[in-house]
Parts: sequence; structure tokens; C-alpha cells
Amino acid sequence: MRKKLVVALICIMLTATSMTFAASSLADWEPADGHKMHWPQTPDISQNGVAVRMPLTAIRADDFKCTQTGYITGIHIWGSFEKDILPASGPTGLLFTLSIWSNIPPLAPGTPGYNYSMPGTKLWDMVFPPGSYTVLNVPGNISEGWYDPEAPFYAPNDHHTVYQFNFEISVPDAYYQHVNTIYWLGVQHYLTTPGTFGWKSTDPSLQWNDNAVRYTAAGWAPLEYPSDHDYAGQPLDFAFVINGTVIPTMPIPPWHFTPHTLNLASKGRWISAHVTPPVGREAADIDQKSVMVTDSNPLPAIWARVAGSKLLLKFDRGDLEDILSPGEYSLLMTGQLVDGTQFMGYSNTITFTGLE
Repeated sequence: MRKKLVVALICIMLTATSMTFAASSLADWEPADGHKMHWPQTPDISQNGVAVRMPLTAIRADDFKCTQTGYITGIHIWGSFEKDILPASGPTGLLFTLSIWSNIPPLAPGTPGYNYSMPGTKLWDMVFPPGSYTVLNVPGNISEGWYDPEAPFYAPNDHHTVYQFNFEISVPDAYYQHVNTIYWLGVQHYLTTPGTFGWKSTDPSLQWNDNAVRYTAAGWAPLEYPSDHDYAGQPLDFAFVINGTVIPTMPIPPWHFTPHTLNLASKGRWISAHVTPPVGREAADIDQKSVMVTDSNPLPAIWARVAGSKLLLKFDRGDLEDILSPGEYSLLMTGQLVDGTQFMGYSNTITFTGLE
């Protein structure tokens, strides 16, 4: 089993609330509210800012790195309408589908194929009907461009108003993300007649990792500024910020694989881990399906059982081959107890050999 199956397992465990409707309680984002990504990618409201046209049902996406394990309970994007023509019911009259995707990194340099990262498997999505989110008008003397990458077509000084769209998600419906993992935020929208909606670009100084992408008949394609823009040919990223709720987390004692030194080139199928529960809790209190070892991608256990005072877990050796190279590691494990309490802890130093 390799990464595609790992992602599929994560999807099964974490998308039970997919395609539910948003809660009615709403919140706007301000910098003091914090964030759960590398940094907020706020909109470029200079004359170089552009709104990238969002055709009905088309998916645009941008990547971000989780900086704190926990639930995504707030997603905020910035957008504008072509020539400032609003939908009949105003800027809150759109229906959005927001989604979280796993990450596919670029191929190694010199390898034929794609040289940019892109969304992998959809892990979560949620529908936000008209009126289920809030919209704020961004103040400023704004005159910005409109960009349709499908045409392609670019019009400078097309519109003068930028809006902040705020989507709140209750914890039971939220996606639970893992620290240091790269995800993609996907955005789709509907019901725009007579207005045409565009996702705003972020300031180039706030861009992170690879280009934002659009989905085409040939698959994901990276977005760049149009040929007649001042930033022609440079990477384009979208304006958004992710924030959330962090459930109080209990520590677990250092856990370890058996044995402490593992040869990744061996033919064994399984690697075992022994986990001591948080102080005052029993191994049987651990929700076994929630346990993940996190690296560049969360790695779920394939098998688990209580063995005395510890929880014994098994991981697929091939999964570790996909995310580790020879060296010494202290790996982070996260999970939750059956009462919803989160826990986390690092392993003792583990040495991996082979596959050099």
C-alpha cells in the first residue's frame, strides 16, 4: 500500500460530514483572530491586484501549510465582481462549495512530467447556500484588473470594490487537520447571474509554495499573471486565510516503534508501535481510528489493539517508505480519546536505514 491508499483511508475517516450545510452562526476574520496556516494571504488591493474569474462550478485551488493541529472552523476568501455588477440579491447571493484536498508534490527535478504541486484527493467539502456566510466591504481606493484565464482575457481597471467572504464551520462538521501537513483549499460557486465572481489575488510578497491552480479538461494547471500585466508570467496565488478551533490536548509519553532501528528495504510488511495513553487514562480510552503519525502526510494505523497498559499499533512498511528516507527521526503522533479529548506526543529517536 502506498500514498494513494493512505489518502483514501484518511478520506474515509475524516469526510463523514461532507456536503452538509453551514451553521447559521457567523464570524468575520480580523488579523487579531489568528490563523492556522503559514500566514494569511490577504488581498492585493493595489492597482496590480486582479480578480480571477470563477466560471460556474469550476474549481480553483491554492495550497497552504497547517501550523497547528485542530479543526478548521473558519475559512475566509476575498473576491470581486466583474465591473462591480452584483448578483440580484447582493454579494451574499452566491452558493459556494468549499473543499480541502491532500497535496501532490512536484516530481523530482529532471523527471519528465509536471514540475508543480497540485491537489490530490478531496478530503472534505461543504456547501454554503446564500445567506449562510457574511460579507464585508474592504475599504480603500481600489481600481483593479479582471482576469479570465480560460479566454484568456485581461482588463485593467475593471472594478473598484473588494469583498471579504467569511465562512464559519461548527466543530462537528469541521475538517481535522494535522500540523506541518500541506493541504489545498478549493473554491466553487454557483448562482451568479447577473454578476460574475472572481477570486482575488494575494500580494506577491505573501505567496507561499507553488502557484494556485485551476481545473481544466487536461487536469490541474498552474495560474500565472496574464501576458499584459505588470507581473506577466509570474506565479499567481489567491487571497484567503484559514483559522480554527484547537481542542485542549493531553501529552502522551514518548512512544516507539519495534525495533528502534528499522531497515526500510527489508521485506517485512508491518511495523509496530507501542503507545502509552495520557496520564490518568487507559489504553482502551483511545479512539483507535483517530491515531495518526504525522510527517508530510498524516499516516493512519492499519491495525490496533489494547495490549495491557499500552495500545499496540501496526503501520504498513510501504507507507513509511513513501514518507521517510534513511536517517534519525522523532515522529509526531496525534489522536483523540473516545470522549473527544485530543492527545499528541513524539516518539523516541528512531533510526531508519536502507533505500539509499
